[in-house]
Amino acid sequence: MPLRQPRGSRLPTTPLSGKHAAAGHAIRDGFLAAHYAGKDEGRNGEVRIYDTIGGAEQAYNAALRDGAQLVIGPLRKQAVTDIASIGSLQVPVLALNHALSDTPRNLYQFGLSPEDEIVQIADQALMDGYSSAIALVPNGAWGDRLLQTLQNRWEQFGGEMLEVQRYTSSGSDFSAPIRALLDTDASQSRKRALTRIIGGKVKFEPRRRQDADIIFMLAFPRQARLIRPQLKFHYLGKIPIYATSHVYTGHPDKAKDRDMDGILFCDMPWTLGKSQQHNPLRQQLQTLWPKQMKRSARLYALGIDAYNLAPALNVLANRPGTRVEGESGTLYLDEQHNIRRILRWASFVRGEPRPLVQAAAGVKTPSGAQADEQ
Repeated sequence: MPLRQPRGSRLPTTPLSGKHAAAGHAIRDGFLAAHYAGKDEGRNGEVRIYDTIGGAEQAYNAALRDGAQLVIGPLRKQAVTDIASIGSLQVPVLALNHALSDTPRNLYQFGLSPEDEIVQIADQALMDGYSSAIALVPNGAWGDRLLQTLQNRWEQFGGEMLEVQRYTSSGSDFSAPIRALLDTDASQSRKRALTRIIGGKVKFEPRRRQDADIIFMLAFPRQARLIRPQLKFHYLGKIPIYATSHVYTGHPDKAKDRDMDGILFCDMPWTLGKSQQHNPLRQQLQTLWPKQMKRSARLYALGIDAYNLAPALNVLANRPGTRVEGESGTLYLDEQHNIRRILRWASFVRGEPRPLVQAAAGVKTPSGAQADEQ
C-alpha cells in the first residue's frame, strides 16, 4: 500500500510477503520508478515502504503516525474492505482494487478491473453497429462473473446474446464448444439426413449459423492462441472477434501469436505499439527487471499511475469530466469515487498487435496495415 504526499515524505506500503508479494513488488517498483523520474524533473518527496502482511489497518495507522497526507493502497479486496471499515478516514486513501460499490468519504478505488474492460468491449461493439452476439467463455468463477457483466451491459443497450458456450481452460481441443457455438453440428446433421435420403455421396460444405454478427471471446493467451485457429477451421468466416486484454501477454511475440490475426482487443497504452517501444520509463524497467516485466508489466503501469494520480485526486473530485492520460489508460473519476480507465484498441496483424485508427463511427483498420481476412 503506497502513500504519497504532494510535498515532504511519501510513504508507500504494499504486500511484500505472502501470496500477493509478486504483485506488491511490481506495483511498488512501478511506483518508485515514477517517483525517481519525478525527482529527476525537480519534484521532491520522501518515500517509505510498508508491508501490509500485518494487516491493512495496521499499515494505514503506521503511515498516519509517520505524517501521511495521502495513502495509496491496499491491494487485496479484503484489505480495501478492512480500510473502509475504519469509518472516518483522516487522510485520502487511493486503494488499488475495486471492492466496494459504496465508498466512504476519502476512499478512492483504482485497479485493473476486468469488468471495466468487459463494459468497454460491449460498448465498442455496439458503437461499431453489431447487435447479435455469441460468446465463448471459460468455465469457473472468473468466466461466470465476466459473462454476467457482459450480458448485462450488452442487453442493457439493445444487444442480443444468442448463444454462450463454455470451455475448459486446461484443454487444447475446443472443437466441441466451438461447433455448438457456431451451430455447425446442425449442418452436419443435415448432411447425414440428406445422404440417407439420396443413398449416395453428397458434395457438402458445412455452414455455420447466420444470425450472429459478432463473437465475444474471454481467454488468456494460451487458450486464445488455440481457439482462434479452431474457430477459423470451423467456418467462422468474417465474424469479428472482440476480446479483453487478457488474450495478449503484453509483449510482442510474432511466432506464438501468428494465429491470433483478426482478434480485436482493448489494452493499456503501456503495452501497445509506439507507446511501448518509445516509453523511456518502460525501457528502464525492462532493463532492470526483464523477467518481472514479462510476467507483470501491467502491474508496473498501475504503480506508475498510482504515483502520478495521487496529487490529482482533488482536481478529479472537484472538476467532473477531467481526464488524465496515464500508462494504464485515460483515467477519470466517477460519482462513486472509482478511477475508471478508457483503454485503447488493437488488432493482431501477422502476429503483432497493431493499434487501431479510431473514429467516431467505431473501430477502423489497424494503423499502418490492412487487417488480414478473418
